[in-house]
Amino acid sequence: MTAPLRLDADGAVWRLTLAAPEKRNALSLDMVEAMHEAFVLVERDRPAGLVLDAEGPVFCAGLD
Repeated sequence: MTAPLRLDADGAVWRLTLAAPEKRNALSLDMVEAMHEAFVLVERDRPAGLVLDAEGPVFCAGLD
């Protein structure tokens, strides 16, 4: 993934973290494409759950 995202697995639960707190985790085209790639990877694994998380005080400022 090229966008500032992290994808981690903890057993049957995956965590996708928006990791651009300096930009208030605003969604750029690159980030949205990377999120799609992450969702495809997670779907292949068929986890028990997916947690969408973010670094910093703002979850997501919207589109960049």
